[in-house]
Amino acid sequence: MGGLLERFGCAALLRTMRNPERRSARVDGWVAGIAYVSVARLDDVVRGLATMASLGGKEGVLAAAQGLGRALLPWLMALMVVEWASKRRQAGALVAPLVVAALAFRACEVLEIVTSSSRLAFDVGGLLACLWLGYRARAPRAERAEQGEVSEQGEVSEQGEVSEQGEVSEQAKVSEQAKGPCESAKVLCDDAPTGTHGRRGWLVGTGSALLCGAFGVGIVDARGLWRRRSLLAPVAGGSKVPPFRARTLAGASFDQNSLRGAPSMVVFWATWCGYCVRQMPAIERIHQDFGGRGLHVVGVNTDRSTDQAALVGRYISKRGLSFLQVLDTGRVARAFRNSLLPHVVFVTSDGEVASVFQGKTEENTLREAAETVLAEFTEGA
Repeated sequence: MGGLLERFGCAALLRTMRNPERRSARVDGWVAGIAYVSVARLDDVVRGLATMASLGGKEGVLAAAQGLGRALLPWLMALMVVEWASKRRQAGALVAPLVVAALAFRACEVLEIVTSSSRLAFDVGGLLACLWLGYRARAPRAERAEQGEVSEQGEVSEQGEVSEQGEVSEQAKVSEQAKGPCESAKVLCDDAPTGTHGRRGWLVGTGSALLCGAFGVGIVDARGLWRRRSLLAPVAGGSKVPPFRARTLAGASFDQNSLRGAPSMVVFWATWCGYCVRQMPAIERIHQDFGGRGLHVVGVNTDRSTDQAALVGRYISKRGLSFLQVLDTGRVARAFRNSLLPHVVFVTSDGEVASVFQGKTEENTLREAAETVLAEFTEGA
């Protein structure tokens, strides 16, 4: 445990380790990943799990996988950056600067120095620090190669493997005393004398503060997320349509009351969403086939364009889409708690959510849902 904390202390102080063990580096990497998710991305994981519990089926599983992917992506990028720069397969604690950057962001956010939109800048700063550490970690390996630890005649490498002639490389037999104090210790920081117990205690203390801070923030966040877990998942079947207000492409007002009186199919989409683009022809066919029977199909565009109306107008004109379009600046999507596009919501004539579909959904599945809400509407009439 002390070695792990010392290695994280080295990395947190932007000092690289000499001669790290591969097994310990693998463990360090996973600990750093869990610490980063705890301090920076726990909400993505919990939101994905809440969506899976709410929607179920493949839509829920896809949402959970997406949440986990968003949470792990910065950590995976840091691993790749460090391994590329250091030429090591196991980056280990060298990704700890990413955790430091995440903790710094949370502290600045609490002190109201920065806003949540600044998270990306801190992540980029952490990745750059990881890249710098990776380049520094390459130097000791180059030095060992210059000293002849890797034989040019195919003799055994520093692991002590048998050469092509069956002989053992003399370099692999070098004793721990011959290697010197900088090579024989399990954890050594560059530019740091290791014979001083005070120095090691400082590194262990730094590593402890880093990991305890990360997991402490994670525990606090987990409690808060658990208390509002019902608000993390998308509005599911059986709930009333949440209040919202927006404008249609033609400029008319559109709110939750506009979805009452007849069953509706609300489709959240964006021009940059590949699945949305592929699904639009099916939505148009459903509009043509069920519109005469009373189903209102409403598209809600979520693009963040400076001229959203012109963008949507060109898009629907080019593709021949004839159903109603609503321009959303983010309020409608937040009201329905969307986490994935396309997001399709079927609403009854009484303004109650009947069913929800996220991500890629087959046309037959959407048609069956349309038939269900129309059947209920006909029976009620």
